Amino acid sequence: MLVRMPSPTPPKPTVSELELLRILWQPGPATARQVHDAIAAERPDLIHKAFSGSGKALILAALRGHVSAGERAEIKAILDADKAP
Repeated sequence: MLVRMPSPTPPKPTVSELELLRILWQPGPATARQVHDAIAAERPDLIHKAFSGSGKALILAALRGHVSAGERAEIKAILDADKAP
């Protein structure tokens, strides 16, 4: 008789992580500045409290390890388009 072991339950995101994800998902594609402004409008203490005031650190924390190669290419294209005059 084969006994299946239950698979480990992944950790649940914290309230702050859920708020950040909601802000990231809401507008769809957005620049780092747009995400920063949206977070600042909703909860001005989040960036200062969790990321020492750095929008860059916030975006990197949200993206690190959670993006596919295709998503990385899409993000790079968006960032490159912002550089164009």
